[in-house]
Amino acid sequence: MAFLQVSSLSLAFGERVILDKVAFTLAPMSKAALVGINGAGKSTLMKVLTGGLSPDDGEIVLSKGAKLAYMAQSSKVEAEATLWQQVEHAYDDWFAYEARAHALMELGDEESLQEASALHDRLAHSSFYQRTSLIDATLRGLGFKESDFIKQVKHFSSGWQMRIALAQVLLSEPDILLLDEPSNFLDTETSVWLMDWLKRFSGGLLLVSHDRYFLEQVTNETLELFNGALKRYAGSYSQYEVRRAQELEQLMKLRQQQEERLAQIEDFARKFRASPSKASLVQSRLREAEKIREQLPSLPETTKQMRIVLPKPPHAGERVLYLEDLQKSYNDRLIFSDLTLLVEKGERLAITGLNGAGKSTLMRILSGVEKADSGYLKWGSGVEIGYFSEDTHQPFMGKSVLEEMESQAPLHLQPEVRNILGAFLFNGDAVYKPISVLSGGEKARLLLARLFLKPFNLLILDEPTNHLDLQSKDLLLRALKEYRGTLIFVSHDRYFNEQLATSVLHMQAEPRYYPGDYGYYLDQWAKGGTGQLMRAKQEQSLLKAIKEEPKVITNSQQERLQNKAQAAKVRKLKRQEEELLLQIAEQEDTLAQKQAMLADEVVYRDVGRLKEVQAEIASLEASLETLYESWQSITQELERDT
Repeated sequence: MAFLQVSSLSLAFGERVILDKVAFTLAPMSKAALVGINGAGKSTLMKVLTGGLSPDDGEIVLSKGAKLAYMAQSSKVEAEATLWQQVEHAYDDWFAYEARAHALMELGDEESLQEASALHDRLAHSSFYQRTSLIDATLRGLGFKESDFIKQVKHFSSGWQMRIALAQVLLSEPDILLLDEPSNFLDTETSVWLMDWLKRFSGGLLLVSHDRYFLEQVTNETLELFNGALKRYAGSYSQYEVRRAQELEQLMKLRQQQEERLAQIEDFARKFRASPSKASLVQSRLREAEKIREQLPSLPETTKQMRIVLPKPPHAGERVLYLEDLQKSYNDRLIFSDLTLLVEKGERLAITGLNGAGKSTLMRILSGVEKADSGYLKWGSGVEIGYFSEDTHQPFMGKSVLEEMESQAPLHLQPEVRNILGAFLFNGDAVYKPISVLSGGEKARLLLARLFLKPFNLLILDEPTNHLDLQSKDLLLRALKEYRGTLIFVSHDRYFNEQLATSVLHMQAEPRYYPGDYGYYLDQWAKGGTGQLMRAKQEQSLLKAIKEEPKVITNSQQERLQNKAQAAKVRKLKRQEEELLLQIAEQEDTLAQKQAMLADEVVYRDVGRLKEVQAEIASLEASLETLYESWQSITQELERDT
């Protein structure tokens, strides 16, 4: 039986302990999730297991004849070989066995023939002679087309090169498989294929992933790495979460009790430190306090009640975005066509589809970074867009992470900057890092964090969870669920989609719309449902009416829209609406600044100044209420007249 056994594995970098007497076993059908906060040492442990790093102490035993395969987060493949040739390298050992068997057969002596027979028997019990069909199925499962098979590897993007590396690992017939974030670069459909493959895998698996749904579907035990120590939890990932939550609750109660005892001892010591008759008792209590501090349990970062909140979105009309017959091509390749869509206020639209289907292209078009070849795109009144993509090229002018955030944050959000950075994994001294030395993933997290500094009523997010750990994903998800603006997003994280989406647009040559949550979309997709070819074809008359040059809907509406006085009234109302929204935004900013002044020591220590600021706040709130009522009245009138 093939197995990997780890005993008393220890590793430290200077004074920082990464692994402290780590021990576990991976046997056939052991499918373990390796979890821990960002920086806990998960990838480091993987590297130690595969020989990339040497431990300070401990033992790693791989059973005789067992094969271990490892895929790191950055396992890119660049080569002159074609895709097929590169992936076929997974069988190099078997090709060597075949060549040796042929050479032994030619020698012809009895001993050589016996060895050759053993090699042929080993080849027959492997997948070597079925490799053509297996390579074909694996490459197609990972999203490659037959036309890609003869394409040179060096011409594939970095994401597709990661898929090539994954294909080689899967085809190498490992007994023990180590995967570090294998689903990071996969779309939803390909991720499902990989989950099914791993469920059927009969060897031992150690998996690092920040995709909760992926872990839940694949693993049957969880190994948690915390403060260098490793603890095993049997059962599914959700069962681990329940048990871990119970343990943390008990741990927090114990710590609270110990902290209360420390407070009692410190209070006793303060009262009787100067009393000679109590000196020995004070010293005894202080020794007790020292022991309590040494045994005080450490709490993981996940116990901190951190919360991040997106700024209140500015007011906008009910119709946020409308597209009609949008089309985009690159050279002779059609990306999508006939895209007609209406996005309404408060909608959370998930965009799905295979890699290359046009998801990111559409997001760039919606954000104004790129233009469609043809079609009609119009934003609703008062729409303010916040756009995130890890491919965004942003000059940062040589600042540190903290300096960049502080320069972008309005006065009332300055106290929250550190909290926001912590949510996006910039903790401790990491906030002082020059942006010029950040990795691509770190820069992407910084760009995402900046969205929490300014008010937007439409967020367009392209893969916002790619470089976040589970805790940060949960914080972002909670913030987006509480957000009262409109959201258009792309994510390959199924749990994220299930929790957030209220509608789904599936990208293909002719995009399809599903007017329900992500579960509804998956259910319809599984049943072969094709969704709506164009959501707005059923609302075509509505879109026609929304345009700057309204067209007929009914005879009575046609008469109104053709009346010049009526059209002039509509234009005037729209101008008034825009002016009101601008006034509202300006006054909301002023109000936020005044409210922030209440926390200023100079203000709250000066009673006269404090009353003055409070009076200004009351006046602004009353003025805003009047503006809100006026804006609502104009909006209602516009809806009646259009």
